[in-house]
Order: sequence, then structure tokens, then C-alpha cells
Amino acid sequence: MEKEPEILTEKEPETPKEPEKKSKFQILKELWQNPKTHALIVLGFWFIFIGGLILFLKISSMFSTSTQSNETINTTDPLANFNEMTSYEFNYTASDLSLNGVYYEDKYLLYLDNQKYYKNNSLYKIGDTIEISNEPEILKLNNKMIYSLIKDITPINNEEYDSYLVPLISFINTYEGIAADDYNLSSYNIVINVYKKDDVINKVVIDLTNYYKYKGINIDSYILTINYYNIGNINDFTKEYDEVIGVK
Repeated sequence: MEKEPEILTEKEPETPKEPEKKSKFQILKELWQNPKTHALIVLGFWFIFIGGLILFLKISSMFSTSTQSNETINTTDPLANFNEMTSYEFNYTASDLSLNGVYYEDKYLLYLDNQKYYKNNSLYKIGDTIEISNEPEILKLNNKMIYSLIKDITPINNEEYDSYLVPLISFINTYEGIAADDYNLSSYNIVINVYKKDDVINKVVIDLTNYYKYKGINIDSYILTINYYNIGNINDFTKEYDEVIGVK
């Protein structure tokens, strides 16, 4: 018997295999091994490192500045700042006194009884002629003397002010510059009330009654009020008036 011829069937073409996908690590490895891309990668790392370092330093600086600022605010001492004031406008008032003026670095331009005076060591009356005048004793009670009187005393805190009880003997020693040691004065005080606004001392009220009684003046009460304005904002007027009085 004859064999039946074989029927040949066409084979389906083989589907080409897709190339294997390279992992990110393999790609990075190849780039790293390539001299050109290796240099670019190293340069990129350096840029990232330097950028991060700059950012870190800026953030550190911001925190440092903020901390220092807070420390400055927290350690502000109104009383110490009061002592260090170098310029201000002032007003002294009492039952028999009204004295206005400006202060700039230990020199004064003041008005008393509608008369202008300039103080540079001595007190000069400023008018058609320049005359040396007697200085009002009360002017000695400036910010520096008040500070020296109360700096070592613990105040009594009130809602509106701090009250300092200055022994009369200490007041006399400082105000008059003499050594008063009268035992009979030991129970007397000078009361100094200090007012603040926004942590800046802007008013001082001094009860001088005991002092004037010690001086033999028959008086029921003597209260001196000193107001301070425009602290640190006074223009230098001293050169003009030094020329007027002939001081170089």
C-alpha cells in the first residue's frame, strides 16, 4: 500500500523575545563606569552636598539670631537703661517749681521762670548777655543720681509703680555729698516711686518731705514729679550753645 503523503503544516514564526529591562541600579552602575557620565554624577553629588550645607547653615543662623534676640528681650533691665540714658526731654514739677528742658550727654538746655539757661559744668543764663547763674539744687536729681539711690534697694511692687524706700541718711550722703551719720535720722526714709511704660521708666515721683524737715523747713509735704519724654531722640544742641558761651 502506498503511504499517504504527509501534509506539511507551516510553523508559526517565533515571537522575538523582548530585551530584559535593566534595573535602576544596573543603569546607575553603567553610568558610573562611563568616564563622561561618572564626572557628571560626581559633580551633581557635590552640588547637592554644598546646597544642603548652605541651607543647614542658614537655618542654624536663623535659630541662633532668634535665640539671641529673645535673650536680649528677657534680660532687658529698665532700671539699668534708665541710668544709661544719654538724651531726653524732662519736666520737674512741685508746689513751688516748674522746670522744663532737654538733656544731652551731661549738658542741659532748660527753661525756668520764662528764662533760658544752658548748663555745661556751670549754669549760664542765655539772653542779651551771658551770665553765670546759680544752679537749681533740684537739678542734681537726674536719672543717674536717682539710679544710684535705688539700685541696691528691693522695691515694693504696686500695680502702677515700684516704690523704693531710701534711708534719709543715704539720701543726704548722695544728694549733698556729705557723710550724715545722725542716729536720729535712721528711722526716716525718702520714698521714690518709679513708673514705667513699655518697660521704659518715664516718670519718677519723689517724696522729699522728710528731707526738707531735716533741713529745718516748716513744710507739711513736698512732692517732686519728674517726667521723661523723647528718650534717646534728642538732637545734639551742645555745639551751638558751647559757641554762645565761648566754650570750645
